[in-house]
Amino acid sequence: LKPSRRKERDSRLEVLDIMALPPQLMTQPEQRTVLVRYFLDRPGVTIDMASSVFWKNPPETCRIPEIRRYLGEVGIIDDGITAQLRLEEFQCYMGLEALESSGKTFSFKDSSLRQPGRLDVRLTTAGVDESDKPSASCCTMAPVGLFALSMTVGLEAAVTLSK
Repeated sequence: LKPSRRKERDSRLEVLDIMALPPQLMTQPEQRTVLVRYFLDRPGVTIDMASSVFWKNPPETCRIPEIRRYLGEVGIIDDGITAQLRLEEFQCYMGLEALESSGKTFSFKDSSLRQPGRLDVRLTTAGVDESDKPSASCCTMAPVGLFALSMTVGLEAAVTLSK
C-alpha cells in the first residue's frame, strides 16, 4: 500500500488511499476482515496507543472460544494474561470468561477489507503469585516499632555489605 497525496496538497497530511490497492488484491472476492486492536492495561495507556493486527476471514458470527483461539494463535494472549473485550453498547470492557458464560457473540458479517470490523482488546496481567513478592517487615508506627524497623533494616544492610 502506497500513501498518495491529495491534489490540493497539504504538507502535514498524507492520506492512505484504499482504492489504490494492487489490482490483484482488488479482483479477489471480498473476504471478512477484522481489525484487532490490543493494549496492555497500564496507567496512562489507552486504546489510542494500541497495537493492531488484521484477522482475515473470521467467522460471520464469532463466539468467545473462537476469539480466544485466534488471540492465542497470534500470540496476543498467553498464560498469565487476561483479555477483556470492549462492548460498544455498554462503553466498557468485559473479561472473556464473563462474556463466554453470557453467550455473547460478535457479528462480522458485513466486515470487509474496505470496511473492517473492529475488536478492541484490553490485556491485564493475572494475579501476581504471592511467592514472587519480596517479604516486607511489618511493624507498628509507635516509636518502639519504628526503632525496631530501623534496627532491622540497618542489620540487614550490614549483613548484605559484609558479603
